[in-house]
Amino acid sequence: MTSRRSGSRCLLTLAALFCAGGVLTTVFAPRPADAAVSRSFTPRFSVNAAGAIAAVGAPLLTCPTEAAGCTGALAGAEPGRNNNDFAMRYIDADSDSTTFNSASTTLSLPADATVAWAGLYWGADTSAGNRGVAAVDAGAHGSVRLRTPVDGTYLAVSADDVDTSAVSGGVRYQGFADVTDVVSAAGSGAYTVADVQAGTGKDRFGGWSLVVVYRDATAPVRNLTVFDGYAVVRRTPAIDQRVTVDVTGFLTPLSGPVRTDVTVVTYEGDRGLLGDDLRLGGTILSDTRNPVRNFFNGTMSADVANAAGRVPNTLGFDVDHVNIDGLLANGSSTTTIEFTTDNDTYFPGVAAFQTELFAPRLDLTMAVTDVDGGDVEVGDLLDYLVTTANSGGDDATDIVIDDLVPAGTDVVPGSVMVEGTAGTPAPFGVVGPVGAEVATMIDGQMPVGASMTTSFRVVVHEDAPDMIPNVAPARYMAATSRLEMSAMSNTVEVVVVRPAPPETMVPDTTVPVTTTPTTTPTPTPTPTPTPPVTTTPPVTTTPPVTTTPPVTTTPPVTTTPPVTTTPPVVPTSTTISTLPDTGGDGPETITVATDVGMPKVTPAVVPTPEGTLADTGSSRLGRLMAAAALSLVMGVLVLGVTHARRRATF
Repeated sequence: MTSRRSGSRCLLTLAALFCAGGVLTTVFAPRPADAAVSRSFTPRFSVNAAGAIAAVGAPLLTCPTEAAGCTGALAGAEPGRNNNDFAMRYIDADSDSTTFNSASTTLSLPADATVAWAGLYWGADTSAGNRGVAAVDAGAHGSVRLRTPVDGTYLAVSADDVDTSAVSGGVRYQGFADVTDVVSAAGSGAYTVADVQAGTGKDRFGGWSLVVVYRDATAPVRNLTVFDGYAVVRRTPAIDQRVTVDVTGFLTPLSGPVRTDVTVVTYEGDRGLLGDDLRLGGTILSDTRNPVRNFFNGTMSADVANAAGRVPNTLGFDVDHVNIDGLLANGSSTTTIEFTTDNDTYFPGVAAFQTELFAPRLDLTMAVTDVDGGDVEVGDLLDYLVTTANSGGDDATDIVIDDLVPAGTDVVPGSVMVEGTAGTPAPFGVVGPVGAEVATMIDGQMPVGASMTTSFRVVVHEDAPDMIPNVAPARYMAATSRLEMSAMSNTVEVVVVRPAPPETMVPDTTVPVTTTPTTTPTPTPTPTPTPPVTTTPPVTTTPPVTTTPPVTTTPPVTTTPPVTTTPPVVPTSTTISTLPDTGGDGPETITVATDVGMPKVTPAVVPTPEGTLADTGSSRLGRLMAAAALSLVMGVLVLGVTHARRRATF
């Protein structure tokens, strides 16, 4: 159990009793002042900003649809029905076999809103009710699973705080986890929480809520404060019928109307049990969804966006929103919240306040001009002009506009001005530049609806970046509440144009390449080998020598490539003549090698190039006949020489 003691708890309770009854007629046994309050309500998060608080949530248990009266109870048609009448069972919104319970709802934020803070709360009773079972693992009530709009998988979430109710034996609890980073990244959309430890059966409850503080430039400036704690409010003992908690840390405007909304999260409120109220500073709060004497009735009036898809009666879980304009005093930061009942039992866990502050709101608009006109170049002068207007609900004072000197520029001395005037014209003053910053300080107050201009001039340096951005932040205070405020102008950018560098003539070192025309070579005729010569039969007569019969010619060669080569020439001998025996050793035969001096040629296969003439059969025949005639002449010459030698011998 987490608890914080408060010395004023008993005094507040006694004062309420005396006020109600006039005389204290019953003496209560001494008891701890905070027995019903497990943890006092303290600020979990607070900020002064343009924005609001959103709260959504969903119950985790419901009645069996087949049970008599269940459908009517959920629809609100049978207001006398509560979770006490049903064996409550888990809701299964994700149809995921790895989770034992789950419930979903949708968070809707303005389009340009940013999340400043987000808190996840969950609570239940871990014990088993009649015809039910206990929580799956009651000791794990500080852990749940969260699924966001951007991821279909669950994230494991561990509680930063878990509060339990001492008077309930510790089985009823609320867990809290800061999920700012998760919600900031995920934004609007459907959120699902699963595996919340809760018992089932009669008179059992469970639910989760997501409370989000967001900034919105279109919203009024507000004090946004979320308190949380844990308490039990119940019929018996009587002292627990009224639980008062002090809340300190919010803020209201010092003057003018006070416009405030309150959001509360509670568990186990029954629609069919009357007698419970929410009071602020002694005033009973109510609206159409949360009537007097039945404020905590299983409704979710804070989550209006999901009303169409949700049952009117959650059977034991409330996320309620109520307007309390005019109930808080100007300049207040503390009040008391009273949770009362005379018939029900419920567990408050969260109370959030959002109050309009009527603070000043400075809107800054920056513009830049090139004094020379045309493109921005090195050496040009740039004039920066900031227009500041107060569109808020209070005067602004102590205004300082801090503007870092743009990179690559210098402020021109004496150029910092307010309303076009340098120096310190009343009621405004100027300071700047200070180091690398132009600080324009405006003395006096800027009334609501007023505006003014501040300006300064810079010169662009050679080392300036190609793109020069600039933005002007401002800080100021609210004249009435003395709240510190801040604002930011739009961002302006200028592009620095530089002349193109002169072209450098690079000598051409490439070696010229002479292109030789492509010619088709004339093919060399393939030498035609000498065909075999038919030998002449032996001559049987004496000279004159009988001539050799005509040589048989080789048939024409087909010119279709590839050319079939002629087999190598085999040397042959030709008998020219037989001489008479003059030496007594018989006739002498003279033989001449008719292929003497004739090379054996293996013709090369030369394809006929396109466009050239092929060797024809007639030309080859002529060469063959010439070769044969040459061989015959050589043979006759040899014969003549031999014959002459013989005659010389004799």
